[in-house]
Amino acid sequence: MGEIPIATIRKLRKLEVLSLWHNQLHGQLPRDLRMIPTLKDLYLQHNLFTGSTKFSHHIKVFNLSDNRFAGTADIQNLDVLETLDLSNNYFFGNLPFVSSPFLKSINFSTIVSRDNSRSLLEIQSFLFC
Repeated sequence: MGEIPIATIRKLRKLEVLSLWHNQLHGQLPRDLRMIPTLKDLYLQHNLFTGSTKFSHHIKVFNLSDNRFAGTADIQNLDVLETLDLSNNYFFGNLPFVSSPFLKSINFSTIVSRDNSRSLLEIQSFLFC
């Protein structure tokens, strides 16, 4: 319970898998996560994270489901992505463009607006290649 301490995650320079699911963590997604060049799998589901999801990383598994993220899902460099789960958040606007030959699973279900009505997402903005 609490926030991920600032300036600690980036010290884990060889970390490949980070799993912090179901810990009641809250706050913004730490910028330090973007500074781990070896990170391949990120599991942050079932927490209370808020804010944006600005993330640009060559990652295989990206699970942010069941949080309180809002705004647009600004995720780039998805060329090696195998699994993307953004479900049960408060995103709006365009979904991320997904162009990965390795993609096995994608979940955008139950993305709702702040008033708990279904969000009007522009589904045509993502593509499976």
